[in-house]
Parts: sequence; C-alpha cells; structure tokens
Amino acid sequence: MRKYCVTVIIMSFFLFIGGTSLQASQVDYTVQSGDSLWSISHYHGISINQIQELNGLQSDFIKIGQVLILKNTCPEDVNNNVTAEIESPVEDVYVIQPGDSLSSIAQKFGTSVTNLMIANGLTGEFLLAGDTLVIQRVETNPVSRAGDRQVGNRIVEYAEQFLGVPYVYGGNGPYGFDCSGFTKYVYNVVGVALPRVASDQTNMGTVVDKNSLLPGDLVFFRCNGASIVNHAGIYVGDGKFIHASSPRSGGVIYTNLSESYYARSYAGARRVLQ
Repeated sequence: MRKYCVTVIIMSFFLFIGGTSLQASQVDYTVQSGDSLWSISHYHGISINQIQELNGLQSDFIKIGQVLILKNTCPEDVNNNVTAEIESPVEDVYVIQPGDSLSSIAQKFGTSVTNLMIANGLTGEFLLAGDTLVIQRVETNPVSRAGDRQVGNRIVEYAEQFLGVPYVYGGNGPYGFDCSGFTKYVYNVVGVALPRVASDQTNMGTVVDKNSLLPGDLVFFRCNGASIVNHAGIYVGDGKFIHASSPRSGGVIYTNLSESYYARSYAGARRVLQ
C-alpha cells in the first residue's frame, strides 16, 4: 500500500511538471467582442507581428470566437524578443496650470495630443486648471517605430476588409456599421480611441488641409445641408475615402472626394496619428 502511494505521488509530480511546461510554452486566447490585435498584443506583452506569425494571419482582421496562439509571456521572452517592437509607456501625473493646452503639455512631455486624450479618457481638448493628467511618454526604438504613413496604410488595409458590410444605424461592427461606428471600430486596431459621434471625432488630432491628406486621415462632411458634421470616413489615397454609406449605396464603400454630393458637403479633415 505504501509503495502504491509513493508511485502515485511521483506520477502526480511529473504530470504537474509536464502540465506546467506545456502551459509555459503555449498560451491560447479566444477573441472577445471589441478585441483587436493591438489590444491583445498590448495586454499579453507580445507584438502584433508575432501573433500574426504564430497564427498564420495575413492581416489584422480577427473574428469573435477565434482562438489565437500566443507566445509565452514570461519576463525573459518579453525582454529578449519583444522590446524592439512594443512601446514602453512611462507615466507621470501633471497638475494643469492656467494657460495650459493639450498641445503645450504634449510638447513639454514629449508625447502627443492623441496619447494624452486616450490616457485620460478625454473626448475634447477642454482643460481645467488644478485638474490632473496622466502623462504616458512613450519611449521607442526609432528603427522599429512605424511612421504615420505606415500606420495610416495599415488602417486603410484593415478598413478595406469591411467593404460591402451593410450600413446599420447605430452599428458598431463588425457585421454592420454607421459612419462613425465604422471609423471608431477601424481606428481601435491601432489603439486610437475615437469618440462615438462624427461631430465629436472632429475634436481629435490636428486639422489637415484637403491638399495634404494622407492615407488614414479622417474626413468629415455636413450632409443634407446639416449645420454640424454628421458623416465621417477614412481617406485611402488617390482622392478617395472609405466609409459606411447609406443602405441604398451598399454599406461600406469607396467614394471619390470629387463626387459632387461629397464635394459640396466636405467639412474638413483631421490627422489623429501624431
């Protein structure tokens, strides 16, 4: 009886060691609603490129319920393999002074207006003296940091996967969008949290002249003679933008900015990739 107990204990020990080893070598994650490769990579300490390689993904598109294989995220792996590709935020707390603006604070701490708004859940640029801001200064390897144009092209590539998805009033995707729901959903893939309403999205980033548009810039319109912005899209280049149009127009489509209806309705553009 004693010999049998010892045998069971030894077998249990080796099963535990084996189970621990297997768990350390592979981590599975089931995609949830609202997830993006950026949010998954940020939470698990693994780069987007690594997730794509481990799962044979050719783009950033993922589906709810999809099971992804994630590399072991022990400190050794993160330090040795990922530091060249992920960003390391350094947090400060700043007390807002009279006369401060988001742009002046961003310049002072070497960050961007967009990062300040995301870190503090801001939907506009109004500041109140005496309030505090969380400052996330991002220190990156210049070689691995993607430029605005590269990230803009990535946004466009991701947005194009939804061509033909139907227009749904109040739709947040991925199976139905309205215009601002589409832009908000697409920008989430690179970690940019846009407000839900098109008119509020005009407060993000910086103003861009129509002649200086780059892929990934937000474009806005006052459709049907509206006094405020009521439509948004994403510039893709060559004078075109992608947007969730009306049900009659086919949902998510390309449109030329020069098309008479949108040329008349054009209300400006913003660049949120600072």
